[in-house]
Amino acid sequence: PHITDNERFRFSVYSRPLEKVSGDYYDIFNLNDSGFGFLMVDVQGHGMPAAMLTMIIKEKFRAYTPQFTDPSLLIKQINRELVEIIEEMDKDAALYFTAFYMIIDGDNTVHSVDAGHICPFLVRTERKRIELLKSGGIPIGISREMDNMYITFKTKVEPGDKIILYTDGVIELRNSDNRQYGMGGIINSLKKGFREPAEDLLKQIVKDLADFASLKNIKDDATIFIIEIK
Repeated sequence: PHITDNERFRFSVYSRPLEKVSGDYYDIFNLNDSGFGFLMVDVQGHGMPAAMLTMIIKEKFRAYTPQFTDPSLLIKQINRELVEIIEEMDKDAALYFTAFYMIIDGDNTVHSVDAGHICPFLVRTERKRIELLKSGGIPIGISREMDNMYITFKTKVEPGDKIILYTDGVIELRNSDNRQYGMGGIINSLKKGFREPAEDLLKQIVKDLADFASLKNIKDDATIFIIEIK
């Protein structure tokens, strides 16, 4: 979606699909009195099969997100439905996806649930700290028997703090020495630009990524989504 800043947040996004269509999906949901919801999805694989599943995922999240104020309950609902859909799509394709969904309420409390996704970074600007948001759970679409693994965690954030969501295509970039960029590469960028606004911090991350290796070497869809609390 096209994302613009609002009265509570600044946003900045980098998205590079491996092919013409992407299996990465990010979104924002205005939940009115409950706050804002933020989603990052990474479908296993890439190309047309991943993109087709992404379209279904988008439809499901758009339909159900306004109904749930507890992220874990939303993910359980999505998982139950997607397991059945994936089984019908292609029994041999082994399709599934990871997701990180969070609600930031009016008091700047983050309510988050992780479904096998990479832990987002939380940059606490005034405290000069870089943290990982808590995680747990398995990817969606594998089993309907493990819903108890989806747990909502709570974290308080403050004005100036930034949350960095991303997909594994970013950290799996390799240079000419076959060295992986890794989470350490992102951390180094965050240390340089933690005081900068979301747009400039993203530019720092992408610059460092390009300095490490040609972005043409990215072997998977790659997305970075930064949310800055005003």
